Amino acid sequence: MRILATTVGILMCSVSFAVNTLPGLNLSQTVLNPQLCSGNNWETALFQPLEITDIDGDPITIVSITSSNQSIIPDAGMYAATTSGVATLNTYLYATNGTPVSGSVVITLEVSDGIGTAFLTLPTVVIGETPTITFVNNAQICSSEGTVDLNQFVSPAGGVFDNDGMIYPNAEFNMLDQGYTANDVVGINYTYSEGVCPAYDFLTLNLFISPSVSIATTPTSCGTSTGAAVATVTGGAPVLSQSWSNGVTGTASISTLAAGQYMYYLTDTNHCATSAAFGIDPAGVSINETVTDVTCYSQANGAITISQTGLTTPVTYVWTSGHTGTSVTGLLAGTYTVYATDANNCMISKAITVAQPEKLTFQADYNVQPTCGSNDGEVEVYAISGGTAPYTTIWSNGTTGEINSNLSFGIYSATVTDANNCMAIKPVYLSENNSADISGNVIPAACGGNDGKIFTDFWIWSGDPVQSIVWSNGATTQHLTDVPAANYVCTLTVANTGCKAIKGWNIPVVKPLRQDLCIITVDSLTTTNLLVWEKVQTVGIDHYTIYRETSTQGEYVLIDTVDFDNISLFNDVIASPSERSWSYKIGAVNVCGEESPLSIAHRTIHLDLLDLGSNSVQVNWNAYEGTTAFTDYIVWRYTTANGWEQAGTVPSSTLTFTDGVDYTTPGLDYMVEFLLTEFCSAEKAQDFNTVRSNRERGQFAAGEGVGDASSNGIGENYLNAIGMYPNPTSDKLTFVQDGHEKITYNILSLSGQLMQTSQSNQANTVLDLSQLNAGVYLVELKLNDIKIIKRVVKL
Repeated sequence: MRILATTVGILMCSVSFAVNTLPGLNLSQTVLNPQLCSGNNWETALFQPLEITDIDGDPITIVSITSSNQSIIPDAGMYAATTSGVATLNTYLYATNGTPVSGSVVITLEVSDGIGTAFLTLPTVVIGETPTITFVNNAQICSSEGTVDLNQFVSPAGGVFDNDGMIYPNAEFNMLDQGYTANDVVGINYTYSEGVCPAYDFLTLNLFISPSVSIATTPTSCGTSTGAAVATVTGGAPVLSQSWSNGVTGTASISTLAAGQYMYYLTDTNHCATSAAFGIDPAGVSINETVTDVTCYSQANGAITISQTGLTTPVTYVWTSGHTGTSVTGLLAGTYTVYATDANNCMISKAITVAQPEKLTFQADYNVQPTCGSNDGEVEVYAISGGTAPYTTIWSNGTTGEINSNLSFGIYSATVTDANNCMAIKPVYLSENNSADISGNVIPAACGGNDGKIFTDFWIWSGDPVQSIVWSNGATTQHLTDVPAANYVCTLTVANTGCKAIKGWNIPVVKPLRQDLCIITVDSLTTTNLLVWEKVQTVGIDHYTIYRETSTQGEYVLIDTVDFDNISLFNDVIASPSERSWSYKIGAVNVCGEESPLSIAHRTIHLDLLDLGSNSVQVNWNAYEGTTAFTDYIVWRYTTANGWEQAGTVPSSTLTFTDGVDYTTPGLDYMVEFLLTEFCSAEKAQDFNTVRSNRERGQFAAGEGVGDASSNGIGENYLNAIGMYPNPTSDKLTFVQDGHEKITYNILSLSGQLMQTSQSNQANTVLDLSQLNAGVYLVELKLNDIKIIKRVVKL
């Protein structure tokens, strides 16, 4: 309370008036917890700190705390230190029972200084909604599935999976790569965030080792059917069912085979499916190959050159990658099948594998933190693996070798290069000794958006307060909010000691939602596999990626792309549905170049006939994979006399049908289909509600797919393999291509404004970005009419 004195002139007396100033809220020292989430049932700080001051110097007391919404935070569920005895009350405001319910609350404090009472309204408390996670019951993975997207077992998808702190990148899990060589049960942690509110749960996976299959073959002669095949099954559980792509079921051997490609299918009692592709070659005919393996992991510089013996020229060559001819280049690692057909229609096929080295990886960390203000620190590279030995290491300060000594506080990036000039880069953030540990929780940013966040926590070893916080973008707050995707570095200085700590994180772009296939049906007119999908994410998608399984089970390679503006269909004119069933996946790529998790695989229906004699035909097919949204298979019969007519229906669990018709009936043909319980709509096209098999006597010829697709996937692979370093960069940005294609390099702002452009066919192209402001830019690489998007951070 302050005393004001005045003098009344008439009476010549002095009168004093008491003027009291009520307590007020010090907003600069009243900090709302930015990570308040529902589902939290333990004591939580709402304001940390909260400060009330009285400029008169009167002691302060909190009389009452009132909530505007009792169902979210009741009055009785809050407490704080209620009295100071001095003119400043610095305290925390807690929710005793946590924040179990989401919503907004306004909290009012009734505060007294012993003379008067003030009602202080705190900043609005917003409690975010914590997502609810659900899992697929009895989830299982079979080793034959290869790399599996774990998102298929959870809802909502798109979170982070880890096991004992080891994160599975892109939610990809391969049980054999993880060392599971026998049936097992594994628990995986799952974290999903919407905004600042993460949800945590535990996914249990049942792991099964699938049977292994080897196929021994006997060749045939062109124009005859004297080939044979025998399957040998080892491992896994007992055989539940087995079949061949020519329609034979229930046996491990088949005969009377013509030259061509075939499939063997097996399911064991654990319901693990295994398949094996093989070819019956004509006697005296062979394909010899020379393979150039991929130089660096995930590059597209593999090549295959073939020659043949025994065929009559001219010979045509068609590859499952869409190439033609005897030499193919620009290949990713994978298995590629070539079909060679001669002038007499004699055909031979061969599956050829292009290998690649393991991904080059290493670990890097500090050995010694420098003394404050000194240069006695040390960092080291260790545990180098993958790539091709020997390795060399160079640091950002010019030091070579795995150990980098006599260092002061700062960032030191290590670049490890292998014998093939493959590179991996990793930074080490070197804090001063006795400074602080900084940890952070990263929230991704939308493509082109400014909604990325990093929430940090500090542990000061000396117990001193924080003197300053400075981020690489100039921010000075503890938490970094509302920023675009980029790398950010936080530097903390400790008061009194002046010691500095440093830590960096990358805010990634939010990946697109998983784009699932709706159906894959065989087009009755063209006898080609037709992929149909409904666009899940209608904003921000640039194109879709189409993957087809090779002859190696579980191995999928990119075969094409479809622009977002096109109809959501893809017509595969390379893989013959008359030959066997095929499996596909799809991905969505946004305008920032980020690809979604790949879809669940869909496998087509392949049908074959067996002549049982005695006016009886057996129709056999493999199960459709990818959806269970149907109840029955419908079998259709065609004859010259009656055209197409329904021959019968069988439950979805049945994969065979016996028809009382003579095999030699004129025009006899069959087709199997099922009706979806829900329509599937390709935008700008008709609805689809039917999935069909091939027709037994349907004709297939290789041709062109949607959007001249046969070459798009090849060109995109080449662009994706172009190296770009260093990233981040302060000035020069180098691009490395394996060939001499004329590439257009465009640097764009996140809003799409063209900042710089260059065109070059050189193996090494260097762009100077020194004139650009610091920030994140898009890098557009174009080859003819094909383009991809990458990101670069300009420091």
